[in-house]
Amino acid sequence: IGIATNKQGCCVLQRCLEFASVEQRVQLVAAVVACSSRLVQDPFGNYVVQCVLEHSPNAVAAQYVVDHFAGKFLRMACNKFASNVLERIIKDAPLSLRRVILDELIFTAPNLQQLVHDGFGNFVIQVIIGTTATPNEHKKIADRLKPVLANSPFGHKIENKLKSKRFNNNNHGGQNQQQHMQGKQSHNHAHNPNRVPLASLPVQA
Repeated sequence: IGIATNKQGCCVLQRCLEFASVEQRVQLVAAVVACSSRLVQDPFGNYVVQCVLEHSPNAVAAQYVVDHFAGKFLRMACNKFASNVLERIIKDAPLSLRRVILDELIFTAPNLQQLVHDGFGNFVIQVIIGTTATPNEHKKIADRLKPVLANSPFGHKIENKLKSKRFNNNNHGGQNQQQHMQGKQSHNHAHNPNRVPLASLPVQA
């Protein structure tokens, strides 16, 4: 944990994950996953968790998420750094994992109410809307959201996101999701200027 939560150490760990052998990567991943609940809340540790997810097969990464974060998505969504990890998870999630996330965050009324009033949670909702794969899912999400937006300080942003979502007429309910699963790239919150992009973190020799 000490290395992963250090500015230089988190960079070193990410490079190790990128260039390690299969056996070495398995050992590193196991160590990170074991303390992932704490790392996701850390300003540097959250990048290491994202790197583990990026360099794991999709099915394996999804299982990590279910095993270690299911039931904790609301807490992650409302945390400054864990919400960064959760947004990454949502963008790369296969449909089975996406359903688990939506059940906890969108289709559980008290959780949704908290999210629309939270400074970080509202961005998670916007990512969920942005990664909606079908008009049917979009309608279900919108139906849940609209009644709770009136008193939200972020309601207009969420409503604008709902209105701006467009679907390709040739999308038969999976094309967008496949695009999100391809080319896993790092994403940083535009709403958090204090987050340090990975490329800007220098690695000491």
